[in-house]
Amino acid sequence: LADYGVTAERVMSPCGTKANLIARIGPDAPGGVMLSGHTDVVPVAGQPWSSDPFTLRDGGDGRLYGRGTCDMKGFIACALAMVPTWAKAPLKQPIYFGFSYDEEIGCVGAPSLIKRFYEHYSTTAHVIVGEPTSMQPVVAQ
Repeated sequence: LADYGVTAERVMSPCGTKANLIARIGPDAPGGVMLSGHTDVVPVAGQPWSSDPFTLRDGGDGRLYGRGTCDMKGFIACALAMVPTWAKAPLKQPIYFGFSYDEEIGCVGAPSLIKRFYEHYSTTAHVIVGEPTSMQPVVAQ
């Protein structure tokens, strides 16, 4: 992110071993959009994986298999892949990333991410949470 001039900070967990990420592309201005997701995955204990779940593999059926590919690594990868394009764009409003830790075990990191964001950054007009949620869009107003 730093290579593209993106403003970013880690919001550390109380024990200092995990972190949320807040990043901004574009101007420090009101409005804009936040792309939000979590960086952890559901624990694999007791699940019937036939291969290493933490190694991405091509299933030969047009799909990629691995822990978190749908929930949420795919969304985060797509968002981060756009950084070079967005960093060059003449944005009038910011694009934020808000990535939290430990969502799968109780949304542990989200409260400190939200608190830090509203204390130190402009408010956004929109938030897109890339959570697959049974693979159906969920809209809130």
